[in-house]
Amino acid sequence: MARRTLADVRSLLEEAESAGRCYVPVSRDIAQRFNRLACSGEVISPLRGMFVRTHAWNDMHPDTRDLFKIRTLAAQHPNWVFCRQSAALVHGLWIPWKACGDIHVMTTVDSNCQNASGITRHHVGTLRSVVAGDVRVTTLDRTAFDCLRSLPFEAGLGVADSWLRMTGGTREDLLNLVERMGASCPGVRQAWETASFSDGRSENGGESYARAVMIGLGFEAPELQVEVRDPIDSQHVFRPDYKWSLRDGSIVYGELDGLDKYSDPEMTKGLTSEQVRQNERIRESRIALPGCSVVRFSMRDVRVPGRLAAILSLYHVPQQASG
Repeated sequence: MARRTLADVRSLLEEAESAGRCYVPVSRDIAQRFNRLACSGEVISPLRGMFVRTHAWNDMHPDTRDLFKIRTLAAQHPNWVFCRQSAALVHGLWIPWKACGDIHVMTTVDSNCQNASGITRHHVGTLRSVVAGDVRVTTLDRTAFDCLRSLPFEAGLGVADSWLRMTGGTREDLLNLVERMGASCPGVRQAWETASFSDGRSENGGESYARAVMIGLGFEAPELQVEVRDPIDSQHVFRPDYKWSLRDGSIVYGELDGLDKYSDPEMTKGLTSEQVRQNERIRESRIALPGCSVVRFSMRDVRVPGRLAAILSLYHVPQQASG
């Protein structure tokens, strides 16, 4: 391939990536050239007929990869209605990375369309949809309900919490939504149980996921984002991620440590990682007063439930009552 032709191909890839999509060749000749690039490792084909630069793809998080595929498919098939996790990502609801991968599309019951590699179809009687970001998706409420009834508790709780944050609704609102939509749908009990633990005060999906794992392990659901006033500077307020009150009157605060707080510019606010860590140590010393303790754990601990259970038990985090 001539140097100029290769440069043109790379330009096409960059243009598609800037629009948040993969590139789809418009002719057989161009498709063959992209297939040769795929064989060389310069590009990757996430789904049949679409291409993206390999290094760009490897730098993307799984949810971003799904959005690239969704936007590409939506441009090819404007009448497709995306649902479940795929619609949730388009709406901006939180979806755990391990629930990403396949793209979910709704089809009518009389459609002859079959599942394809990387695309899962869900047959329904009627299609109700909205357009969000040039992508046709199920409504926000229907999307949340479908995710709650199809995803396990650890994944679904993040969806439920993000629905509350996005809509400003209450737990009762979400339970009413489940009751309204779930009369004859499979998985409604799963949706109801997940919604019953929802809390819009959870700041992000990671905190929701960790809370779901705690509850699944048998620990009491913690209070979230409780204000703790700085004993040195009364104008300053801390908000630990979790709080448990023990029977003896003592308090355990829980903090989920993520690497983002030391590297994400939006979270570091111009401070170096060491300055952030120093502020964390000062913050913890102001919270861990007599009768209060702070238990810190990471997402790595959360992903090993036995390890998280051992950490929480060490700090006497209360267990749920039997039943």
